[in-house]
Amino acid sequence: MRRMETVQENRRLKLKEAMNWASAALIRAELMDRLHQLRGLAFRTVTGMKGDRENLADLVDHASIEEYRRIELAIRDRERETIADIENTIARIDSGLFGICEACGGSISAGRLMAKPTTVHCVRCQEKDEKDLRGRHRHPELFRAA
Repeated sequence: MRRMETVQENRRLKLKEAMNWASAALIRAELMDRLHQLRGLAFRTVTGMKGDRENLADLVDHASIEEYRRIELAIRDRERETIADIENTIARIDSGLFGICEACGGSISAGRLMAKPTTVHCVRCQEKDEKDLRGRHRHPELFRAA
């Protein structure tokens, strides 16, 4: 139990190095505003689609509306992911873990947090993850000479 308290205290000290609490509170307020906006859009999309039960005789009009709905749902799905990221970030701020890299436990720079508050990795760990991801998606055998 004592070890866990020491780890938590070290993380809190690192947070103070990365960003002061006033900045974290400002970011939290901005994230809450964005969260409310996204939830409002999602609600309007769902209620709008429930209300749109048109019987269109023209197949072209019907196809056009269906394509619009497909695009709208794809956008909302992407926003759903953003909502989850924002909720996670708010929880990290509230728990005192905001500004701490999930991978290495080091500090995330204040500039990085201001640019992308939902980030959970420092630059070094993010670059490593992206390099690993690129390496997994390469197929060098496709580029060999026959």
